[in-house]
Amino acid sequence: MARKAPVSSPLRFLRNLAEAGLLYTAYFLVRCLQVDKASNLGGWIGRKVGPGLGLTRRARRNLQLAFPQWDDAQVEATVVGMWDNLGRVVLEYPHLDRICDPATGRVELRGFEHIEALRNNSKAGILLGGHLANWEIPSAVAGHHDIELTGVMRAPNNPLTGTLLERARGISGGRRIAKGAEGAKEALRTLRQGRALAMLVDQKLNDGIAVEFFGHDAMTAPAPAQLSLRFKCPPVPI
Repeated sequence: MARKAPVSSPLRFLRNLAEAGLLYTAYFLVRCLQVDKASNLGGWIGRKVGPGLGLTRRARRNLQLAFPQWDDAQVEATVVGMWDNLGRVVLEYPHLDRICDPATGRVELRGFEHIEALRNNSKAGILLGGHLANWEIPSAVAGHHDIELTGVMRAPNNPLTGTLLERARGISGGRRIAKGAEGAKEALRTLRQGRALAMLVDQKLNDGIAVEFFGHDAMTAPAPAQLSLRFKCPPVPI
């Protein structure tokens, strides 16, 4: 069988350019909406579209593994809620500055003394989070409290959208480094300098270690624990 010819660079660039154009247009249109209306619209789109996508089969399968006592209605309600949340997160990106502005009172901050202690002692720290609720909010809130974070992130598949993501995330200040070899070096440098490193650590890692999770082995990234031990800095869940 003949091998399929690779997509040429000009075609890939044009496709990336079209995707970026649509995304920029959508971003600024959503920016024109009120915060609650944008969030509600995102939730509605998520609920209507998400459950019908093929990839949702994985979510249903995982819920059935984790909660074998659940019936189909409980699984489906959770799947719909998952997509509602994801849709809200997407359409809240253009409004992160408004959501996290302390003057709006939208975000309640508890336990800040633990982060403040790290800052005041000039100690390195590893701030750990997951893809829960709107996972961009903690870093944005940190920027309003003079906490400079270095966040580890996955670079977008389309490089032309990176500037837009940086615009949305940029309200938090701090720095963002991409996963990979160079990013790993920068993460080590951050901790050596006594600064805070922020990581989302709830994703499967094929070359991780097996840790029991809801009665099943889940491949888990050991790096946060290894870095915490190596640099003698506390892991702080966010």
